[in-house]
Amino acid sequence: MIAVFILTVSIASMLGLTSSSISTAKYTSNEIIANYLLQEAIDSIRNTRDTLVFQGSNNSTDWTTFLNKYGDKDSKTMCFSDNGCIIDVNDFNGSPSLLVVEGCGSGGCKNINYVDRNGDDYGSFYNYDDGVLSRFNRTIKMSMVSGYNNNQVKVEAIVSYTNGSAGNKKTMSLITYLLNWQND
Repeated sequence: MIAVFILTVSIASMLGLTSSSISTAKYTSNEIIANYLLQEAIDSIRNTRDTLVFQGSNNSTDWTTFLNKYGDKDSKTMCFSDNGCIIDVNDFNGSPSLLVVEGCGSGGCKNINYVDRNGDDYGSFYNYDDGVLSRFNRTIKMSMVSGYNNNQVKVEAIVSYTNGSAGNKKTMSLITYLLNWQND
């Protein structure tokens, strides 16, 4: 009887540890994906600025073209609004004109879809066009930094998602500042 009791307690302990390990692995996986989605958005916006500046010939016009791609800073539209915007970086392909930017409504931004292409050369990815609705939501917010004569913009990427079956809401953000670095 004692041996059966010890065996039962041991098996129950191992099952509890296994369950905890699976939960931790899923939590960690979600954290990594959220960080990736944050960095992807910031890098895409920075790449848009750099591409427009390198391809352009007029420093002030190129900066204005970059800002206008994400909305109107004066009338607070798209990324400059309180609701923020979404960008679909999969449409970028090296040309800022192909980058899809959409303003979010008062209900917030739509979730990102997950496309699983195992065996495909391009692998799996997140986008807004096709795939299965994921648990991740990404919002981009931009604002001009005062005191820099409209030559510095604050970019904040925010990713929120539900973590676990209990529906715990988690939010992460990444902020960067971009300069009109060609301005004299």
